[in-house]
Amino acid sequence: MSVVNQMLKDLDQRQQPHALSGVPQNTQAQARRLASWQLLLLGLLAGALLVAAGIYGWSVFNRNHEAGTTQAPLVVKTDTVTAPSSASTTVAMPKTADNQVAVSLPTAAPEVTTPQPQLTTHAGEESAPQLAVASPVSTPVTVAADAPAVNAETSNNTTAKDVNNNASFNAKSAIAPEQAVAQPEPAPKMATAQPPGKMEISEVKLTPEQLAQRQYQAGMNAQQNGDFTAAAAAMQRALELYPALHSARKQLAALYYGAGQLTEAAALLQLGINNFPSQQQFWLLLGRVQLAQGKSAAAQASLQHIADGSELATDKWLTLAKLGQQDSNWTLVQQSYQRLIASAADDGRWWMGLAHAQDAAGDYPSALASYRQALQRDNLSLNARAYIENRIAQIGDRQ
Repeated sequence: MSVVNQMLKDLDQRQQPHALSGVPQNTQAQARRLASWQLLLLGLLAGALLVAAGIYGWSVFNRNHEAGTTQAPLVVKTDTVTAPSSASTTVAMPKTADNQVAVSLPTAAPEVTTPQPQLTTHAGEESAPQLAVASPVSTPVTVAADAPAVNAETSNNTTAKDVNNNASFNAKSAIAPEQAVAQPEPAPKMATAQPPGKMEISEVKLTPEQLAQRQYQAGMNAQQNGDFTAAAAAMQRALELYPALHSARKQLAALYYGAGQLTEAAALLQLGINNFPSQQQFWLLLGRVQLAQGKSAAAQASLQHIADGSELATDKWLTLAKLGQQDSNWTLVQQSYQRLIASAADDGRWWMGLAHAQDAAGDYPSALASYRQALQRDNLSLNARAYIENRIAQIGDRQ
């Protein structure tokens, strides 16, 4: 009987409702609403993650596109070889796994295609896939013919799925250390401006003539400033440095003449004549100095060294005319002016000088004719014309 009672109790317990059935209806509704909100939040979170991933992928794509060939995208395919450029460097490698890998990098400039080395395979092996690597720079990639081929990862774990999951995968991780492909040479650097060299001060040696020219210029400056003593000293130093500086000799002789040092001037000019006899200007200056000294004969002898066809001939005849006037040698004066008229017949001054010499010598008819010739010529001042007209009137009255 106890057994029957016990069985009835067990049966009653089995027929009782589930524990959830005793939960109030509002509690079950809240649980369902909570579950729906959790699903909604999970959906929003997943959507946000997808949007963030899309934005990140788009930014990476833009950076790679702007970087050009500096950070080239990597394309990994299985059982295929893709060459994005018409010219690429192709290197054969032996088959090392069931899944073959080909890496293709786009190039920015045409590359040199190296001949594909022929590798002998053992019987029963399949032909090896090729690895196409396009150099990211314009420098061509060279491959040694006898170098070992590029070896991909031998483990089957390196699959396209693994590569896609690894965002940091690059070409170096797929190439064995014993790879024989030469690395691209670095691009040549731009030439930078070299710093200026050190300043070197070297002594420039001047020739004696150049040193003498400097002294001559210093003497001319001193003369313009009225310092004749310093000017004469500078000219003397110039002649000591370079005796052939004729301008310094003439200037120094003029300084001596102006200072009344006629003996020094004559000696200076005579030294120049002795060393440079072809310099006729020294004869002219010496004749004038001798004329100032009262040495008429010596002056006339010095002036005769000047040729009649020389450019100094006019100065020669004028100096001789002055010498003849000083000595009252009217014949010498008349000869001198006749030489001047022969060289320039239209110059009234020469006709006036000849007329004055003839007038002084008492040859009035010749003087009257020369005076009238002078009035018909040029280069006469008003005072000179007035004097000539007065003498013509006086001579006419005498006759």
